Amino acid sequence: MYNGSSRGLVGETRNRKVLELLNPKVSIIVPVYNVAPYLTRCLSSLAAQTLDAVEVLVINDGSTDNSPSIIDDFVGRYPHRFRSFVKPNGGPSSARNMGIENARGEYVGFVDGDDWVDPDMYLELFSKANTTDADIVVCGYVSVDLASNGRRYHRQGWSTQFGMSMRDNHEYPLFVAPYACNKLFRRALIVETGIRFPESLLFEDIPFTYSILVHANKVEKVQRALYMYARSRPGSTTHSYSPRNLEMLQTLTMLNDYYQSHGLFSEFEDELLKINLRHIYYRFNELPAYDGVAIKQRFITLSRAHLDGYFPDWHRRLEWLEQHGHPWRLPFFRHLVPARLYALMPRFLHVTVNWFAVQRTASVAFMRRFSSERRVRLHYARFLRREKVDASTAFFESDSGLSTGDSPLRLMQDLARRGTHRVIVGTADVKRTEAILQRHEIVAKPVTVGSKAHAHALATAGLVVSNAPLPPFFVKRPEQVYLNTLNGMPLRKLGRGARKGFGELPQVQGDLIKADYLLFPDTNARDLIMGAYMLSAQYGGTPLVGSLPRNQILADESRRRILRDELDCEGVRVCLFMPERHAPAALMDAESYARQLEDFLGDFDAPLDDRFRLIVRPAMQLEDQVDFTRFRYVELAPPHWDDHELLCVADCLITDQSSTLFDFLATGRQIVRFRSESDSSSQDTERFSEDELPFRTFHSAKSVGEHLARTADFVAPAEYRQFAERFASPLSASAAADLNDVVLGIRHIEDPAPVPAVDIVFIRYLTKNGRVAFEKLLESGYHRDDAVFVMSGHRYRARASAYLHELHTKRGVDVNYRVTSDRILLTTATVLMAWASRRFGWRFASLDRAYLQEARRIFGTTHVRSATDFSGYKKFSAMARVIDEHADSRPL
Repeated sequence: MYNGSSRGLVGETRNRKVLELLNPKVSIIVPVYNVAPYLTRCLSSLAAQTLDAVEVLVINDGSTDNSPSIIDDFVGRYPHRFRSFVKPNGGPSSARNMGIENARGEYVGFVDGDDWVDPDMYLELFSKANTTDADIVVCGYVSVDLASNGRRYHRQGWSTQFGMSMRDNHEYPLFVAPYACNKLFRRALIVETGIRFPESLLFEDIPFTYSILVHANKVEKVQRALYMYARSRPGSTTHSYSPRNLEMLQTLTMLNDYYQSHGLFSEFEDELLKINLRHIYYRFNELPAYDGVAIKQRFITLSRAHLDGYFPDWHRRLEWLEQHGHPWRLPFFRHLVPARLYALMPRFLHVTVNWFAVQRTASVAFMRRFSSERRVRLHYARFLRREKVDASTAFFESDSGLSTGDSPLRLMQDLARRGTHRVIVGTADVKRTEAILQRHEIVAKPVTVGSKAHAHALATAGLVVSNAPLPPFFVKRPEQVYLNTLNGMPLRKLGRGARKGFGELPQVQGDLIKADYLLFPDTNARDLIMGAYMLSAQYGGTPLVGSLPRNQILADESRRRILRDELDCEGVRVCLFMPERHAPAALMDAESYARQLEDFLGDFDAPLDDRFRLIVRPAMQLEDQVDFTRFRYVELAPPHWDDHELLCVADCLITDQSSTLFDFLATGRQIVRFRSESDSSSQDTERFSEDELPFRTFHSAKSVGEHLARTADFVAPAEYRQFAERFASPLSASAAADLNDVVLGIRHIEDPAPVPAVDIVFIRYLTKNGRVAFEKLLESGYHRDDAVFVMSGHRYRARASAYLHELHTKRGVDVNYRVTSDRILLTTATVLMAWASRRFGWRFASLDRAYLQEARRIFGTTHVRSATDFSGYKKFSAMARVIDEHADSRPL
């Protein structure tokens, strides 16, 4: 119903918008020249900005397409936000300069007409500038290939490098790109310095950004990638080396002259040299890809004269350039005659040489790794042949040696107290493991994973315990007892349930099948994991269901009090952040991930106060690369504490580690799930939707910190308790002792249900012809529960994974399959025998034993009835023959 109050409200809103237009906080300048196909997307993203006090100055730079009508439409629809200007065509620099002269905002931003921005871009940039009083704020950006829709994220440096002036941090120009569009500038700084974009030149951002950067009181950063930069749009690239590319040298000259005229050149000479070299060397690298010999030779002449004029000794300062191209180009770049020859190099030769350089670099790294792995495999094969199993030795390994904790630590601790075994521990960090063993009063010998001693322990220990897959070459000998404690309840889909299950299926499935005992926290986890890895038909060991030894500390309140006293955290809410351990290896290099982790921790730290302590347990290789001194309430976890000691202390857990999350669920304490925006896992890998989980899932570190500050007093709601009753791992103070009693034969358990014997069917790669042959086998009677298909996992892995996933999820055809994940384990002598067997058809008893050993490695505890080869591969054919000779419906 209409009334006077609503009319007043409308009028107040209109007046507020008028005031925002007259006194905007941010002016956004958009130069437009013939970008009609992209302009609507650009202006729509600016109309949607969540910062209200924004004006958008759209400068029509003499467009001859439909751009003017699009501009008029937005001005008509959003008169409180958009202002339009028209000028003769003069290039983006003149349009930006015109916008600067007409801007009224406290800060100024720039957006190109074919790009677009996140709705929160200017709210986040202005908020950062306003709270920190910074003259310049930068954010990450995304380069989008319009042809393929491929995206690449650019982070714009590390957060620890910001918050100061360029004189305090000379490296700003080296990691802050010259682009003006992903930055917010204080307008007063532009006015006072008089710095403008050079008109009628390409590469106009270089002298503008790098000149104004040195005058800023401080430069701040917003971590998120908020600006979308369009690449590869039609008409934007050229296949000839245009004379206009030489304008880059003019803009670099303007930059160098500016620093010289303001007495800054000597102070920043090293950084200026790197800026000049980076831009010139980048164009030098791509010279063979262009046409036009004369202009390329002119570039060589002018660029060298430019460097000689400003940096006479530049030839001896090229080490920094190695990261901007393969080192093979540097000798060409350094000397004049080779540089001219490089410019004349045909494109095909350039591509060929570059390919060989890439392959050589990769080959050297591969051969170093391969030779090391091959030596270990050879040692292991010899130990299997020459050494007997020592029943008094127990070998433990946790997370493939990356940690010394979890259930293996608790089992090791109990076994060491009994004094019945000599204990050996596989680890990647011997000194750290020694400190942990000393803390828990365990007498054990650490050995480095991948060493000869490690191979010896795997081959001869009577008891082998792990919570993760052992090396693929591991063969469980009949005299050995192998226990895999797994990692608890998974949060994501696994094995054949995952779309790209081949990524981890071969190694995990192959390892689980070898184990005499598998430990599951409950029947839900057992059924899920057994199904995901097709163990129901193939696994002939004993699946155990019970409390995980690693969790027994969570049931010990007295131990919790002792640990909290040790950390001196009485009366403080302890939050524990456990990021995914695989991140440095799977997502990016360790150094880059460390910088990203610092950004996360900074956002966690900002909203906290004296009521909190946030403890972080990152991957081992990151601990020395993160600067924890810059945080107020964030600290590194004590390195000699294991993960579950930290869980025992924590009042709140922040993680995306599946098993850790479900372990902590049993405590009833607060859980926050954090999945960063850069997390490469997709939603279709999730077993639970975010709505099904009884705790919040965040994708922004800033939101996590704010949520922690708001929920300092946590009480588990009803849905949390109900979820915990269904999925939490049970707690028992005697879990380790009880499990050791079972594994050592002290306590008898009920015999599991008998496992049916299976027929092994070797098949070829699942390429097009292989799939046709495979489906014919299914139709001929092999589509049954007691048939296991075996294929190699070395080639066509992606095709096979996609086909089997579709077969399982869309066509409802369930088959049991195995994917071999490693080369056959042979000694030097049996390698020669294998060659002679293939070449001359000879048969060797030693080679047959090696094939039988390989069958034991692949099939582990599986009860085998027969083996048939339909692959046509000699290795599989020989293995099928040997298996058939030994198969008697029991493990091989």
